[in-house]
Amino acid sequence: MPCRRPMAMSDAERVQPVGCGPNSIHPMRKFRVGLAAAFAAGAVMVSGCGVAAPKSVANVDGAKVSMEDVNTVARDPLSQLVPEGADEFSLPGDAARNALMFEVTRAAWVAEAQRWGLDPDSVRDEAEKDLDQRLAASQDVKLSDHMRDAYVDSTAARIVLEDRFSKLDPNNDADLRKIFDLSPGLWDRTCAWILSVPEGSQNKVEKFADKGTGFEEIAKKVKGTAVQAKPKDGCLSRSSLPEDIANGINSLRINETELFNFEISGQKSTFLVKVVSRENLSFDKARTDVAQIADALRQQGPQVWISTRVAEAKIDPRFASGVSMDSSGQATLSPPVGPFQPKGTATISSVGGTDQG
Repeated sequence: MPCRRPMAMSDAERVQPVGCGPNSIHPMRKFRVGLAAAFAAGAVMVSGCGVAAPKSVANVDGAKVSMEDVNTVARDPLSQLVPEGADEFSLPGDAARNALMFEVTRAAWVAEAQRWGLDPDSVRDEAEKDLDQRLAASQDVKLSDHMRDAYVDSTAARIVLEDRFSKLDPNNDADLRKIFDLSPGLWDRTCAWILSVPEGSQNKVEKFADKGTGFEEIAKKVKGTAVQAKPKDGCLSRSSLPEDIANGINSLRINETELFNFEISGQKSTFLVKVVSRENLSFDKARTDVAQIADALRQQGPQVWISTRVAEAKIDPRFASGVSMDSSGQATLSPPVGPFQPKGTATISSVGGTDQG
């Protein structure tokens, strides 16, 4: 099948590349590693300049995150993200992104408890005590009402989810079906060859692909190329891939080959992809995988599961280009793709500094 010309990826999202090594994406990786810190540092600058910021900046499973709440978290004494007396209309980028990640993570915990049919209010007193104990060692720390509610809400959700996940049974069909039904992207599988292509080698790789040269053979013939995924190593689930890559792969017909170009933090990346087969697994076919996930979640707790929910959050591209999973399974916010100031919104810059309003 002839190799089509490179298809440019959407500027709306910049994500970690597929592959092996530190930036790899493995179909089951997100369920085998722990969730690291909830905050992700970055460098955007949000400057009011007399212009109102958008009310909603993120959506997690239908729960909206407001700019007002992000601003409150960033300026709360507990977070220590913004020095006391900071300009009312200017929020440093690292503080903005850290506060946004806190709010997105909080929303994910609360939303997930609801999706599992749990009642966080039943342990709210326990969550309140946990917060009071943490504050006991701090002097003169006065939380905003929102920050206190946010901490208690997410802690209560975490408590009930940890209890539920500790009782997951890999042999219980009800538990397995719950996991299966709540993670449809895992069962949309595509078996594909994926080859990373260094800058300047696209034409040479494309010529070999047009001749029908195999991916492993291309990797031997073209310096710097490397096979990142093989069908025999297992099929890739839709949710294990960055959204733009998944959409691109889904656009290919079986045995069709294409070069994909996109950028990550300003760095251009190119992959040659060939789809061999795709299938949306039924519960019966996925049961073994679901049982493995249930067992891993029972041992590790819900943190990794929550990380996958955070990674699927929809983020306003003016504040972050999206959420991605790094090689350790940590959900992180990717910086905006560049200076971007849509009409009627705050100014966003992908580099540090102060925007003049």
